[in-house]
Amino acid sequence: MKYILIIALLNSCLLHSQEIKQEFEGYIEFEHTVLPHEDNYDVSYDYKGIGKSSRYTYCKGNIKFESRDAYLLKDIFLSSEKSNYLITQNPDTILLLDATKPDVELIDFKIENNVDTILNKACNRITFKLKPLGKDEPISFRRYYFSSEYYVNPKYFENCKGSIYDVIYREMKSIPLKIEFVWPIKTVIWQAVEVKETEILDEEFEYDKSKTIINIY
Repeated sequence: MKYILIIALLNSCLLHSQEIKQEFEGYIEFEHTVLPHEDNYDVSYDYKGIGKSSRYTYCKGNIKFESRDAYLLKDIFLSSEKSNYLITQNPDTILLLDATKPDVELIDFKIENNVDTILNKACNRITFKLKPLGKDEPISFRRYYFSSEYYVNPKYFENCKGSIYDVIYREMKSIPLKIEFVWPIKTVIWQAVEVKETEILDEEFEYDKSKTIINIY
């Protein structure tokens, strides 16, 4: 009888361990492309703002977008605070956003399976239809391509209405391998060119607390 109970307990522990997914920890290297929808649109303004490449670092719900040669240098999301810290080329200040407050209105979204292969990973795509808060236009779309092989726990983003993080990570449960921002006048594409799974230290998400913090939302 005792033997049977031990076997049952071991089987239960084995099944539980199989249900626990290993969460992604590491970074993604992105390249940025701006595609104008009008002949006279100057893309140089966009590249000055976001740069032509960036690194997305993820660990336990914390995210850091770090752009190169751009006005917006870093966007650090801290899950424990539900806040975004925006670090620009302004040497004296850091901009603070409350991530629990919505900054866009979600109209609808849909998920399509196996629409692309990125870095040898089969990817699904989720498309969000959006509009500005309190306005009917302009309508924009945001498309995220993702692989189920890079698991992200959506609990870290509960109640994060800013950038619709709560819906994005609830539906993807993964990191993005490609992001398309589609507006009437342009499309901005962030394309992953490398994914590196590696240990990320807490220091990766630190910011200079001696700077003036300005709440902008």
